[in-house]
Amino acid sequence: ALSPWPISRSAVDSLETEPLAPGVWLHRFTRLAGPWRGALVEVDRRACVAFRAVKGAPTAVGRATTSALLAGLPAADQPLAAVNADFFIATPPGVPVGAMVANGRLLSGPVNRPILAFAPDGTPSIGVWRAAGTLALRSGAVPLVTWNRPAPRRLGVVDAAWGQPLDSLVRPSARWLLPLPSTDGASAGRYRVAPLAAAGPAQARGDTLLLTGVTPATASLLRAGDTVAVELTLAPAMPREAVGGQPLLLRDSVVVPDVDSVGNAGFRDDNPRTAGGLADGGRREL
Repeated sequence: ALSPWPISRSAVDSLETEPLAPGVWLHRFTRLAGPWRGALVEVDRRACVAFRAVKGAPTAVGRATTSALLAGLPAADQPLAAVNADFFIATPPGVPVGAMVANGRLLSGPVNRPILAFAPDGTPSIGVWRAAGTLALRSGAVPLVTWNRPAPRRLGVVDAAWGQPLDSLVRPSARWLLPLPSTDGASAGRYRVAPLAAAGPAQARGDTLLLTGVTPATASLLRAGDTVAVELTLAPAMPREAVGGQPLLLRDSVVVPDVDSVGNAGFRDDNPRTAGGLADGGRREL
């Protein structure tokens, strides 16, 4: 196993290191010049440790404090350490600004912001993901460019994990996609197109989907009663767990250009912040 990551005493004024488990350490440090006070959890990737993304609600909508999330977890699932992640938007309330995937279930879709992702085998990576689904029509396949991130004029899908009715900007061009019965998996991922009523709920529930951002060109190829096939994934690969953040701070141990100009002045002032990273060629997670 790796030894604890050596933090230079010249970089901090005080440093305490506490082992939490084999291959996992908690470093507490202060730097008076900031003044900064920080805590860093270091994980040797060869340790038997798993990472989980946990939401303050079963859908993209809704939020809770980190302490409330931990209080709601079963005793057997209590973590060695926990931190908050990403920012959230107010409308719909509590939706993560970036992508979030929890136990393989996508709650909020990707935007042009980085995420910290964990593959099904636990391999971590940091980068910008995108929706990479397809909608197979009678005339051919078209790309789905949003998933649980509805936007006008951007074709995409909303499923039950979104947890919110469509807003007035997205609703007019939406269509229902009603799941067809599956026989031995032969109809899995196949849906019947239905119009969206002028009134009533426009929220995906169960196995139903909502097709959003339908342009006039696509609408001309969609008829009520048509059967379509939907494939949903993220590129470059579908993670098992993922959380977003902003901005990217370091790449290959070098500060990213213009990092000090992201957001407004209040965003860049001294504030409590959380960061995640990979070191030693990916052997350490921080």
